[in-house]
Amino acid sequence: MIAFSRARNITREQKVESFEPRLFEQDSERELWRAYLKAQGQIEKLLPQEDYEGIIERLIALKAPIDQYFDDVLVMCSDRKLRQNRLGFLTQIVKLFFIVGDLSKIVLFQYQPVSIKNNQEPRA
Repeated sequence: MIAFSRARNITREQKVESFEPRLFEQDSERELWRAYLKAQGQIEKLLPQEDYEGIIERLIALKAPIDQYFDDVLVMCSDRKLRQNRLGFLTQIVKLFFIVGDLSKIVLFQYQPVSIKNNQEPRA
């Protein structure tokens, strides 16, 4: 998931974990915050049931707001307080994804079917 990878990469070396939603300046920051709260609440209910498929569906729903966030928001801005706040927020989003594991480790590939002609066995 590219959205997760972007958030993970930018927060990888950061130690900031707290943030203040009142410091959000962009609409996309507030929209991602609302989407995060919704997903977090749903995931908290699904976790005791070990409904990992449901949890992953909730995480996938964050893709669009995360993408919009990165399109609109300069995380590494010059204002230190704002930058730290944004990094703290993204760190919490990454932690939510880590409930199911490090999704950046998933290898994506394109399936290419093998055609078999004249009833021959496929070659290795």
